[in-house]
Amino acid sequence: LGGAADAILYHSFNFSNLPYVYRRIMILGVFLEWTHDKISLNERAVSYAITQLRTSSHIDIDKCFLASCRLSLAADHFIRKTLHSAHAIRFFPPIAHNSLMEFGRKIELAMSMRNLELWRHFPSHSPFESFGDELRQIIHDEVVIWIEEQYELDLPKSVRSISYSLSLLAEPYISFFPDKSKEQKSLRTMCRNLTLRALDEDNDTTYDERVLPSCVNFLAVHKALYEDFSRLQLRNTSTALMCVLKIALTVADDLLLYAKQMKAENHRFDSNKRMLAANSIDHICKFVQNNTSRLLGIDALLMSLPEAESYQANSTLHQILSNTVEQCKSVSIWIVTSLCEERSETIAKHCHSITQVGTKRRKNLCDYEMIRRIVQADEINSSTSVLMNALYLNSSSTKELIQQYYTQLADRSDSTSLQTSMPHIRIRIGYVPTTNQRVIIQIDVLGASNLPILDHLAKTCDAYCRIEVLPHIIFPLEQFQAQTTMIQKETHNPTWDEHFQLMVNEDCFYMNGSVLCLSVLEHEVLGYNDLVGQGFVQLSRIPRLISFSKKHRAAITRLPLLLPTKEQFIGPFQVLVERSAKDVTAKAMCDYERYLHDYHMLPPYADRSNTTRILRRRSTFKKLMMHAHIRRSATTILTSSS
Repeated sequence: LGGAADAILYHSFNFSNLPYVYRRIMILGVFLEWTHDKISLNERAVSYAITQLRTSSHIDIDKCFLASCRLSLAADHFIRKTLHSAHAIRFFPPIAHNSLMEFGRKIELAMSMRNLELWRHFPSHSPFESFGDELRQIIHDEVVIWIEEQYELDLPKSVRSISYSLSLLAEPYISFFPDKSKEQKSLRTMCRNLTLRALDEDNDTTYDERVLPSCVNFLAVHKALYEDFSRLQLRNTSTALMCVLKIALTVADDLLLYAKQMKAENHRFDSNKRMLAANSIDHICKFVQNNTSRLLGIDALLMSLPEAESYQANSTLHQILSNTVEQCKSVSIWIVTSLCEERSETIAKHCHSITQVGTKRRKNLCDYEMIRRIVQADEINSSTSVLMNALYLNSSSTKELIQQYYTQLADRSDSTSLQTSMPHIRIRIGYVPTTNQRVIIQIDVLGASNLPILDHLAKTCDAYCRIEVLPHIIFPLEQFQAQTTMIQKETHNPTWDEHFQLMVNEDCFYMNGSVLCLSVLEHEVLGYNDLVGQGFVQLSRIPRLISFSKKHRAAITRLPLLLPTKEQFIGPFQVLVERSAKDVTAKAMCDYERYLHDYHMLPPYADRSNTTRILRRRSTFKKLMMHAHIRRSATTILTSSS
């Protein structure tokens, strides 16, 4: 990508608070599925995107689950397409080696895609199995076709063809493994098994470090030496002790020689290989220090010796190994230190060159001209910013303006500093993604504090909390009905400790302007419920949870409970007011917010929790008043007639 397109993409991901590696994953996925008719990709675009992804940091890789899933689908399709397009020769029988090498070159991109470091973090998305299955299916089909061709030949020709094919298949194996004698065969088998078990610590602690191949060879050879000694099963303790000490001296000398060789070759290694050399030395030191006693059976041998001889043998063995390990670790530290010193000098030179830029610019007598131009540009921008903002708002749709308005309310709740006596609500909130591109949000409403007295007649506070998702243009009331807690009577610091869940689509969840509204209201028996305050949380800022268990629950969040103010009725809301005369959606939204501001209570059609109950009580009260009036009139008539 170039120029403006790359800048737009960068700011889009930065606005969505997505890590840099997320952007690299999405770019690679788009390149793999590129099907534009008029714009064609450069042939090196996919290779370059893979290289960029490999060099990206994986610190926030856990946020890239969905992007990894999408890239996995694109990678499967790309691998399948590459294998079939490169399959221009017959695989079976494997006679043409040059053609197979050409096939290997054609699928290099598919191999790079299969071996990405990303799949180590998301093994369920790895295309490793699909790559192998597709290749096995191609070879299987070739074998079936070859067998069918052999059936069509007569018996002598078929036998000759099969014999020739078998000889071609066996020739590389025979030349690589010459079967000269039974001893050589057994030796090869033993060496192969020892090499495979070189880093196997018999279910002990293993070290997940990258090392040089020479380290693996060192471990394989010396572990084979340990195992050969254990197979001897010497019964003479003196002979066994001499062998153990001789093996310990041999291993110590080899280890010291290996460390010195790494130090001598240090000047020829690059930075990566130097670190691998230091890791290799440390790895061998840990292996020798932690496993020599166990593999040689030294503990059992010392127990069979006299006490004085056992103590002397143990101290001698410990001194041999500890002195060697100490010298080798000093070599490892020297390698790392020398590398850091070289890199620090390079960084110091680079920093010095950066600081000299400012010094050279200060020496330039024309700097004031550049500063004057910058100041003039800022003045022009400040005068035109109001006009540009007005043009932008008026060009936005009603839905976009409503989303901007609720984003401002969420930013207001987030930026308001919580004072000691300010009313606020305590919640735990988090989400877990589910199948079918949906998200489950869990809200634990714990309690509220410092609620004011709104019922001045009863001098009490009967509060409850209302939870809903806004705006209604995205979350209709018919589908996303508001949920409420129980009413806590006569307390300024209610404790609810109730749990609620909402399920929304991912598109709506990550949409700018989608907010969760928590309204605390004062319950009135004969009137409408008064609004204590509201807190808003933008859905895209809700933290992701591993699960809804107590072990992974979210931290407690304190939201200030704020009442609507006139300051929020500017910008997008002002444009919505101007449109409300001709736009039904804008009018409904403006009426809703103005009612909240003017009366500090929810509109009757929104607060359906007690509207019907209030109307029912009012009708009952009217009937009682009517019956009382009839009785008073009848009593008056009877009195006058008498």
